[in-house]
Amino acid sequence: HASWLNQVEIYFGLVQRKVLTPAAATGLDLLARRIMGFEGQCRCRPKPFRWKFTSKDFRVRLSELAAA
Repeated sequence: HASWLNQVEIYFGLVQRKVLTPAAATGLDLLARRIMGFEGQCRCRPKPFRWKFTSKDFRVRLSELAAA
């Protein structure tokens, strides 16, 4: 499974919706500043990712697949 890839897609989706879509940039310099500013804001308030699929969930799922 590609859970890390999903996180990358989510991040770039946020960039698209919050940085690129709201206003048109008049040049590459402004666009770069807006993207770097967004990244700086994200780094100032990081939140740890909490996995919801535990090892117990994994074992249950393996048992279900083995029984099928």
